[in-house]
Amino acid sequence: MYVRWAMRSEKVTVKRQSGVDQELLLIQPRRSGLRRDFFLAMQTGFTELARFNLTTHQYRIVIYLLSKMEYNNIFRGSQASIANALGMKQPHVSKAIKELASKGIVFKEKDDTGRYVRVNAVIAWKGDTVGHEFRDRFDQDAGMLLTDPP
Repeated sequence: MYVRWAMRSEKVTVKRQSGVDQELLLIQPRRSGLRRDFFLAMQTGFTELARFNLTTHQYRIVIYLLSKMEYNNIFRGSQASIANALGMKQPHVSKAIKELASKGIVFKEKDDTGRYVRVNAVIAWKGDTVGHEFRDRFDQDAGMLLTDPP
């Protein structure tokens, strides 16, 4: 059976070898679905991250935050949810996030909807790269990442 890419939702009639025509509805996948599943990673940021000599807990949490962050690098989940997802104890998560924040890898922030953790834009970015927001955030975060890790 031959099926072609649909530019929009459209009905297509397929002629089968048996002689019976079959109508198919082809629906183009939403492009926004893909946008939710990736982020832009910065090679320089990953190099800096490697230089920090992080603990296993810290690396696991950074990777988890990268995989779950929303637009603008925000993770709104609780430390307990991170601990549960990674099979860690909550105090270990709390300590690791505090240490990551002290190194400028993540930021503990708060807005009118509550507290959240934000990953430094020098490491990765999830969001719109067209406007000024990305460049402004990148420039701001670049000064916060420790350049000489302990």
